[in-house]
Amino acid sequence: MTHAASFDLEEELQKKLKASCGISTSSIDALQMRIVDEKLKATCTLPSGSSDMNGAVRQWLSADPFAPCYVFARLEPEVWLLASFVPDGAAVRQKMLYSAGRESVRKAVGAFARVVEVHWASLDEVDVVEATQSDAAKLALMTKVERMAIDDAKQAAIEAAGEKVSSASLAFPLSSSASARLSAFSSGAASLAVLTIARETIELIDTPTEANASALQPMLPQRAPAYLLYRWAHTPPAGEATATPIFLYCCPEESPVRAKMLHASTKGGVIAHFKEAGIQIAKSFEVSDLADVTESLFFSELYPPEEQQQAFSRPAPRAGRKLTKRRDA
Repeated sequence: MTHAASFDLEEELQKKLKASCGISTSSIDALQMRIVDEKLKATCTLPSGSSDMNGAVRQWLSADPFAPCYVFARLEPEVWLLASFVPDGAAVRQKMLYSAGRESVRKAVGAFARVVEVHWASLDEVDVVEATQSDAAKLALMTKVERMAIDDAKQAAIEAAGEKVSSASLAFPLSSSASARLSAFSSGAASLAVLTIARETIELIDTPTEANASALQPMLPQRAPAYLLYRWAHTPPAGEATATPIFLYCCPEESPVRAKMLHASTKGGVIAHFKEAGIQIAKSFEVSDLADVTESLFFSELYPPEEQQQAFSRPAPRAGRKLTKRRDA
């Protein structure tokens, strides 16, 4: 097992990090670090405001493509990328040194900024822009309120309609239009509301107040999550015509990861707003393919087919003439 190695920051490197990550100053967009005499030393820097960070970083590494190093690059004002460049063709001792020192470097630079980590094993993998598309980077780029919502959701997922929200941090406020639509739904003046989260607020997507079930699909975003509140007018398989309030969390696979996480974690808060408006949900479920939003889905969810139990019984004995053995006198 490889043991972690500890390295101090060279004084000049500490100054550069403070200058780059400080609130009042920001002089550097990226820098390259190497281990020299058991200390981390800045070997290349990219001034703030440079137009091609990706090109600059690739140029640094191309100068010596088999020499390991660390790259510290700005993703957002308070979020930085820490990349470990340990090429497959590097000397074994250098590989071990830089792999073992990665944790020490992470702790050192983590004192100055929020950090997203990646590992590059060849020049072909070097891409600062692509690194921002990772789940870890997207989580780091979220606002504090959004991250609180994600953390809370991990601790207590709220799945079923009517459950109590466990934390006020999940309860994003309703916009005035969304609040008005829920009031109309509660009073019976509306049977439809499509909601989404924008700027930490639950917003109403512009839709009519009434619609047939067959017309719902076009009203839902194709590449973003949304919440559908719908009063479904129908006739049950056995019974009289009725109107049932149902709730769908619609999350297309093409949705951005950040939006998926945010909407999933605040679903319970949306349901809580329904309860506050006096709306009682009969059924709550989730879809990832908008083509599934049909009356057939509603019927199958609300009226699942009952399992047919077959009664097994022993077959009756075959009737027949009883034979007796005849005795001759």
